[in-house]
Amino acid sequence: MDVLEAGRLLTDGYALRILAAVSYKSKGAQEVSEEYNIPIAACYRRIKELEKAGLIVKSGRILNQKGKRVSIYSSMLKSAELLYETAARMAEVRGGESLWDLYCGAGTIGLSMLSPGRNARPAQVTGVEIVPEAVACAEQNARLNAEAGRIPPDAAHFFCADAGDAAALFAAADTGAAPAPDIVIIDPPRKGTTPELIRELARRGVPRVVYVSCDPETLARDCALFRASGYAVGEVQPVDMFPRTGHVETVVLLSHKKPDGHINV
Repeated sequence: MDVLEAGRLLTDGYALRILAAVSYKSKGAQEVSEEYNIPIAACYRRIKELEKAGLIVKSGRILNQKGKRVSIYSSMLKSAELLYETAARMAEVRGGESLWDLYCGAGTIGLSMLSPGRNARPAQVTGVEIVPEAVACAEQNARLNAEAGRIPPDAAHFFCADAGDAAALFAAADTGAAPAPDIVIIDPPRKGTTPELIRELARRGVPRVVYVSCDPETLARDCALFRASGYAVGEVQPVDMFPRTGHVETVVLLSHKKPDGHINV
């Protein structure tokens, strides 16, 4: 690792936005270019610079793709772990549930819920991601963690599909291709999730949704629709993943209300 080059890049907000998208969202140069309105050539150039400095990490929280704990730049990893721990606390897994991890990227949030250090773990994690390369990474992360004894075998399954396509997602549950969700984690790109998914989660009465957002504006829009669909907005916790930049992640708990006005817990 070129420490001086790494230090320069870590004080460059432009490079940090690309690092956030590639490392934690498993995005490629084309997607980063479209999401952040950055010229594609500049994206490729910066990604190469980040890789040369040893800063790109397309890996899981528990193990990376080579089966080793990631140890570079612990300040960033600690922020990621704080984000995952916040999501896990809000998900309030009690043991044996079916957990859906939508827009799952490399599967890191869902896999972290299966960590053996937790008091309770879901029986099954189902991850959905539209990028095939990210799904391959998620499957590999699940396999490596299972082989290392860190998660139960066959406890996580990943599918390449549009996480915002509610009809297709729940058709899979209705036909038995995937277990119906008790808890849903959604971590969409900056454009947020779809009204169709929000309304279908409400119609199905999914008790808890944990929304991990990278854009406050679309988060506010989607939370308003969740409220209109019968969810109560609970705890809201920002997580400063990349200090000294305008980027902030926010984790929100959404609890479905019963017809009598009580909240499912």
